Amino acid sequence: MTDIGDGPHLGGDLADAKSVPGFKGKNLPASKSMDSGILPDYSYRMDYPEMGECVIVNNKNFHRHTGMSPRSGTDADAASVREVFMKLGYKIKINNDLSRADIFKLLKKGK
Repeated sequence: MTDIGDGPHLGGDLADAKSVPGFKGKNLPASKSMDSGILPDYSYRMDYPEMGECVIVNNKNFHRHTGMSPRSGTDADAASVREVFMKLGYKIKINNDLSRADIFKLLKKGK
């Protein structure tokens, strides 16, 4: 299991990671929940001192017995998700190429 943390890098293989055009330096749009008529009890509060943890499972390479080829573009997707949740104030944990058993362990560990 690879746990990259929330530093300025994603780890070893960034060959297909690309920046999102037009996104750099822009702020995320304000939440629409406050002016959408949704009752406050049903909206997600974004004013906590710490937002919590965002766990990203980025599976690009698969075991040979699956017959699946590498998923190109998945690193760029993980980078985009990471960027959004970092701007929202979450601590990021990226896990690369996990097996099914490793994913279950990760989910159980978080409880």
